[in-house]
Amino acid sequence: AASERIGRAEWFSEEAPAIWAQNSDGEKTMPSVSLTADEGADVSRIYSDLYTYGAENIIKFINGDADMSGYDDFVAQLEAMDTATLTEIYQDAYDRYINR
Repeated sequence: AASERIGRAEWFSEEAPAIWAQNSDGEKTMPSVSLTADEGADVSRIYSDLYTYGAENIIKFINGDADMSGYDDFVAQLEAMDTATLTEIYQDAYDRYINR
């Protein structure tokens, strides 16, 4: 049901990060970095696409609605959705943070 999917998406976006934070010692936490306006716009676009695709498909794998034989295709699609640009943007922002 649609309402069930929305509930699961909220869990991934709200509850899962809170659980991670409770169990994290902060050692692997990314510092707050500043993005330029252009970087922010790109990140917003890329994350939106990744989140939608991921939220729709991760649940299918967890629930068994998608066969695990399709997982490599799922990962390949994620990688094709501009994740390299996203990584580059955050690397540049991190480098600026370290070099300040």
